[in-house]
Amino acid sequence: MVFHVTNYMRETNVWMIRKMRWMFWGLVWSGPFYRNTYWDYLGRRAAWRDHLFGGTEEEKIAHAESKRADWGFHPRYEPKYEFSIKTAKHAQ
Repeated sequence: MVFHVTNYMRETNVWMIRKMRWMFWGLVWSGPFYRNTYWDYLGRRAAWRDHLFGGTEEEKIAHAESKRADWGFHPRYEPKYEFSIKTAKHAQ
């Protein structure tokens, strides 16, 4: 009986290790992948794009103003009563 129990545990552990191995290596390699992709290369890409296609500061400002959208401003809360605390906070 003891042999069957230990043999089952051994086989089950080997199976679980093989089953979960991709999760382990995925977590191990996700750190360097994240660091290289987002931490290092994203900043470098932004710097290269600015260096190659940036132009002068005036051209950048003109381009940003041309792409700017006028969304307007509508606060979600419009006070109804003068005596509410929220109306006083929005008046400040």
